[in-house]
Amino acid sequence: MTADSTSSGSRNVIPAAVEGSSRRRAGRPARISRQMVVDAAAALTPANVTIQAVADRLGVDRKAVSYYVSGREELLELITARTLANELEHLALPTGDWRDAVRVYARGVRRVLLREASLSLLITRLPGAGVLMPAEALVDRLVDGGFDEGDAMIALNLVTRMVFANAKDILVARHFGEHPTVTEVRRALAELPAEQVPHLRRVLRDGVPQPFELELDFVVAGLQYLRDRHDPPDRPGHRSGGR
Repeated sequence: MTADSTSSGSRNVIPAAVEGSSRRRAGRPARISRQMVVDAAAALTPANVTIQAVADRLGVDRKAVSYYVSGREELLELITARTLANELEHLALPTGDWRDAVRVYARGVRRVLLREASLSLLITRLPGAGVLMPAEALVDRLVDGGFDEGDAMIALNLVTRMVFANAKDILVARHFGEHPTVTEVRRALAELPAEQVPHLRRVLRDGVPQPFELELDFVVAGLQYLRDRHDPPDRPGHRSGGR
């Protein structure tokens, strides 16, 4: 399950799930640990999170903290990743139709991302081990629903990337008033005669929608196609999309 940057959607989020969780440098200080650094940072308000503030809270030199993290941005990302992992660890997926499981998973991950607001924009990889529980549960539902494990992993990655991209687009739009891409489109349209590109002009005039549920419908339909590709309708014993 993974996240990509704000709008690229190109990063494979599954293999990166626990990347960077045990990064170390030579000459490890004995007094503190990476977990202590994250705990101390999480106890601060986001606006006050700095290497120095964490060092002060732990009663150590800032170099001891810098041994474990590169700077404020990594601290904030680690805090948010832990929060997301803790929240998602308890996300319960239904055991019936795999399509219901996909929808519950997607809505649950998106809900947590939006609740964490601007901090979620810092996530460039999947959070830690806690988030693997609902990911494993979704793969289980998909395999039980007729997917092989390889296709189930493709499905998990696809759903997660869509959710992260959708949530981050919303958060970026909130931060800037509108998404920077929309601003660029407006600028480009201003250079064209008013009668050109009428569809885009009307959409921008009426407001660009954030059709998460429609995107989710497309993803589920695509996953149904992926599943049926290996289990055609005319095959004896075909299961029409369910378990």
